[in-house]
Amino acid sequence: MRANELRRRAQLTIARIVKRSRPAGGGRLTAREQAITALAEMGVPSPPREIAEFHEARFSSTLDARALASVRRDEAAAWERDPLSRAAFLVPALDIRFFRPVRGPLTLSSWELEQRLLGASSPRVDHLRLTVRLAELAGRLEGEPGQALAAMATRYARTVPGAVDTAEDADTTRIADAARRELEILAPQDDEERTGAAARAREQLQEAELMWGRDPEGRGLKVVGD
Repeated sequence: MRANELRRRAQLTIARIVKRSRPAGGGRLTAREQAITALAEMGVPSPPREIAEFHEARFSSTLDARALASVRRDEAAAWERDPLSRAAFLVPALDIRFFRPVRGPLTLSSWELEQRLLGASSPRVDHLRLTVRLAELAGRLEGEPGQALAAMATRYARTVPGAVDTAEDADTTRIADAARRELEILAPQDDEERTGAAARAREQLQEAELMWGRDPEGRGLKVVGD
């Protein structure tokens, strides 16, 4: 019940932040709120530069990716003081084998654990899922945001077979369809690995480790590759 209630609170908080991010919403967002807004729409673990690029394309508003380095430290300190102080925290993605925080990608604590785990094929699967999301948004939005997201989707789709024809203008429907075809091949195994790892993590890890990753020093700030 507690986890479900926290997710419900987080969804309400994120909805409020996203609403504020609209041009007519008013009020300047903090870097933390901007990142939450972007990740809520992206739906996949993403590094600060990618989050900033998406936020600028989607909301025509600049996010300084460098500011997210201190935000991550602040999030960990805030959670350590009071885990209930915020409905949603910016937290690291966790590697699927040892549940240690991975360098770079950020996620939302309101996501299901499976969504926050990264296996061997997860980066490619998440790239494809984000490509679909970009193409869908680009096809739905008009004006500058639609154009910026279409350009971003086209760049992401260059590694997707059949998605982009350099001799023609980018077709967001074609991009989304091509990415979905590759996802049909890669996603089932990746989803199965993430689901199995999440079940194992819930059995083995304490609450703090589920949030910040397994770290013998207790803060969860070490990352894979250190």
